[in-house]
Amino acid sequence: MNNRLIISPIVFLAFLIICISCQEDIKKKQAYRQGNITLAIDPSLMNLGSALVEVFQSSYPETKILFKPEVEDLVIADLLNGKVSIAMTTRDLSSEEAGILYNHTNVTYISTQIACDATIFVVSKESSIKEIDQTSLKSNIISNDSKFVFDGGNSSNFNNLKKN
Repeated sequence: MNNRLIISPIVFLAFLIICISCQEDIKKKQAYRQGNITLAIDPSLMNLGSALVEVFQSSYPETKILFKPEVEDLVIADLLNGKVSIAMTTRDLSSEEAGILYNHTNVTYISTQIACDATIFVVSKESSIKEIDQTSLKSNIISNDSKFVFDGGNSSNFNNLKKN
């Protein structure tokens, strides 16, 4: 009987440790369901980002996603430097940038493409422009007398068209 008394506290202690570690796992699994996080986002994606966040927060009302709108280069710099945990841009990280992210934050880069099928151009009804191709668009962008207005001089939309 004396042996049982010694084993029982040890078994109870082991059981208690297992229960506590299971609670830790449950808390980790629920981490995305509550709390605050900052999303660095390119301003040209703000409408899309707001819609996605609204849907997410309606499913998980204990979460609060704060927006940090800034040009794409700064969004990526903030992600690489660990200033934000999540970013929304129009381009993937290069393999070098993904390596920097991992080295600074120990986070493996995962990219999810969304809404990458079109760019919208809005023109006046009185405009003579009926269609445009990428070559004429690019030549117009780099000209000094461009008639196009973008959502920012250093926006991802502008930089993407200029690059291609």
